[in-house]
Amino acid sequence: MGCQPTKDSGVKKPKKQPYLLQEIKDHKGGINCMVLSDDGSLLITGSDDKTARMWSTLSDPTECLGVLEGHDGYITCVAVHEQCVITGSSDATIRKWFIATAECLAIYTGHTSRISRLLCVGQLIFSTSSDHTIRAWLFDLREISDDQGEACIKVFEGHSKGTYPLPFTFHG
Repeated sequence: MGCQPTKDSGVKKPKKQPYLLQEIKDHKGGINCMVLSDDGSLLITGSDDKTARMWSTLSDPTECLGVLEGHDGYITCVAVHEQCVITGSSDATIRKWFIATAECLAIYTGHTSRISRLLCVGQLIFSTSSDHTIRAWLFDLREISDDQGEACIKVFEGHSKGTYPLPFTFHG
């Protein structure tokens, strides 16, 4: 899956910063985004190196569980939904990855510029972009044909500039 423990795994215990528990230096570029799974056991980081990495927060030191490789641009946003990681990139695509195998299950195309934010709600993925649109995508693609362009079920247009935040509130 890409990151194997080595003698120098990139995880170092700091000596002079008492509140810093450890440093993780596996990425080859800056980290742009991160998200923690709902149960707190999985941390996902997205980087300038065009990869996202999955980390176990339950191991000591933190263990890399897999590298998500395939984007042509840097990773701008990440989300965790069900058994999948969703990544957005400067290459204007969104990818859905299966956590257990780090396999890319789907590539969502339609935006024409950098993806800014992702939000997963129920069986939908919402994305914002520098292309001035917000899109709603189907999370589960089993019901559609091989053309993943059909995954986009709604485009929200009319903004004069890039769209960024995606607030979500639950009323239950």
